[in-house]
Amino acid sequence: MRNILLLAICTLVSLSASSKEVKVATFNIRYGTANDGPNAWPNRKAIVADFFNTSKPDIIGMQEVLHLQIAFLDSALRGYSHVGVGREDGKMQGEYAPIFFNKERFSLKRSSTIWLSETPTVVGSVGWDAALTRIATYAVLYDKKAKQELLFVNTHFDHMGQKARAESVKLIKKLIKEQGAKRYIVTGDFNLQPTEEPYKVAIEKVSGMPTLIDSRTSAADQSQAGDKECTFNDFGKITSNYIIDYIFVSPNLKALTYKVEKVKRNGIIISDHYPVISTLSYKK
Repeated sequence: MRNILLLAICTLVSLSASSKEVKVATFNIRYGTANDGPNAWPNRKAIVADFFNTSKPDIIGMQEVLHLQIAFLDSALRGYSHVGVGREDGKMQGEYAPIFFNKERFSLKRSSTIWLSETPTVVGSVGWDAALTRIATYAVLYDKKAKQELLFVNTHFDHMGQKARAESVKLIKKLIKEQGAKRYIVTGDFNLQPTEEPYKVAIEKVSGMPTLIDSRTSAADQSQAGDKECTFNDFGKITSNYIIDYIFVSPNLKALTYKVEKVKRNGIIISDHYPVISTLSYKK
């Protein structure tokens, strides 16, 4: 009887701990019509589906996703729903920055997409010195397991416009503030490295504005430190010192783990970016 009681207590403690943890990922999937030879989307899509069906993040922010890829992921990923729109027309045209979430664990309260420009509600608008239309998709999710509300923002910054990247950081911080979010996660391909000024704008503490904490540098478990050096790999041509994909969190979320997943099968890398996964814990 005593052993049964102890087992029940241990089980409850384990369930309680797991309910306070949420596993999140960011992944630039590489757009599906790219002329990538052996690395083309048809040769990679099964690798993508298998990886996420096995690793099972609770929430995934993806970038460069075309509608044909959305259609595949909807059918291939088990247990997920998604939100997001194409950046060109606010519907199906152009790249999405979709958010996939575990539909058993989370309920969707609301979601939308903004354009990273001086006119964020204008569909297809291009901001500042950006070369292309860029977006951020957000979702307010209720975590039924932890009984917590989360704002999840997923984005893809411009690859050319330095001002656009800096202003996009400010715009996302403004979005978080406007949403009144107490707990928030921001994922994406930011097209900037930790030494660049927009990164410093992201993590700096400014009175009255949300603070973004980099899970890469703040994770309690640093055992994967050797895998942190490269998130963009250009299909294996780059092996170190190229970090442009991030998972930022609010101060009341603690990063427990962080890992760049260097997924490769039969000589084919999962994408020109590696998936990045971090396990977070709710703080009181």
